[in-house]
Amino acid sequence: MIIGLVFTIFLANLALASLEIVETDLTAAVTYEDLEDNDDQVNFENTITILNTGNTTENITLTLQNLITNYDLTVSPTSLEIAAGASSEVKVSGKIPVNVDQGVSEFGTLKIGGTSTEEFKLKTDVQSMLEIKKINVYVNGERVKSITENAETVKELGPGDQVELKFQLNNLFDEDYDEGDITGEVSIELDDNNFGERINEDQEFDIEAGAVLESADDEVVFAFTIPKTIEEDDQYKLEITVTGKDGNKARYEVRWDLNLEVERAQDDVRIEKLSVSPEELTCTRELQFVIGVTNFGSDEQKHAALSVINSDLGINENFQFELDRGITDDNSVLRQFPIVLKEDLVPGIYPIVVSAFYDYNTLDDKQIIKLVVSECPTNGAEETVPVVEEEEKETVTEAITSSFVVKSIEKIPYTAEDFMVALIVVAIVIIFILILVLLITLFK
Repeated sequence: MIIGLVFTIFLANLALASLEIVETDLTAAVTYEDLEDNDDQVNFENTITILNTGNTTENITLTLQNLITNYDLTVSPTSLEIAAGASSEVKVSGKIPVNVDQGVSEFGTLKIGGTSTEEFKLKTDVQSMLEIKKINVYVNGERVKSITENAETVKELGPGDQVELKFQLNNLFDEDYDEGDITGEVSIELDDNNFGERINEDQEFDIEAGAVLESADDEVVFAFTIPKTIEEDDQYKLEITVTGKDGNKARYEVRWDLNLEVERAQDDVRIEKLSVSPEELTCTRELQFVIGVTNFGSDEQKHAALSVINSDLGINENFQFELDRGITDDNSVLRQFPIVLKEDLVPGIYPIVVSAFYDYNTLDDKQIIKLVVSECPTNGAEETVPVVEEEEKETVTEAITSSFVVKSIEKIPYTAEDFMVALIVVAIVIIFILILVLLITLFK
């Protein structure tokens, strides 16, 4: 009897049906790209395959439960019969609101009732309506790369390089959709002790529906400098985050990484500071130079040199010095010195060539200062008489009439001509007197 009972239970178990959802992750992709005008809902559809893995036919019922408000969905069919080993498709469809954030969100459950009851989470995966179309990378003013996907690398960056990232962003909404304008923010961050300086910047943007943010006036641009003391032969990860919000308050986010590969050349001697005072010569003929030379290379430079040359000005200055490796504190020198030029310089523009060398005479960097030489003004300029306004005239008149006036008579020195005139006058007087005396004597 016991054996018969066990056999009966065994047969019953063989007859049990077993239902299986082929795709247990019931997540459906949703996009807002087809919205127009003032649409506030988007079509939703997800097809689910149910498989009967048992050995008997299964009758099941399907219901949607725990739906979030404004999710207008139905399941079809609501009941079905699935033979052993067979499968059947079930469709969940309808409309959902358009204010759902990008990403995966649960909105309800699908309940399958039969021999046993199973519940499965229903989810949406809202696609981003904001994308990074391109990032143009500029190094020291020249475009070196266009980034079009995540995790790309910018190579051969050096210490002291000026880097610019110019973002082109794309709004994927249809241009006719009323709520499709996106406002947001782009942020970049690099936090690595070996990099030397933390980068943490952000900028806001606005993109109209269906537009691309790519003109020079609208581009989002970030600029930063590769630290001069950065560790050599290393790669650093710059994290980029673009966030935005549309007119329905739905949020979007795009995350990219940009790898920065930094290298130090063995020999890299640069003129880092250069100034001359004055920049324009008039009457003076003395210049004061300030020049800083830095070794950014991985090798120390025991035979570094600097020259300052212009043959027309008679300038030919040369210096030699040692520079330590680029990541040390003794990798630079500063030279300050005067140069006195000749007096008879012709007015004009004189290019002064400043060059930095390693191994005595191997040129590594060159810069040019354009010195302007102008005419020295003469001293024959007329004296200008200040213009006195009417109110000032009255004040001056009052001051004169109410004060003692002191006259000063300037003594004028006599000239040689004055003495000659005086002698002639005296001689005439003497002659006149002699004639007069003679006449008196005769008449006596």
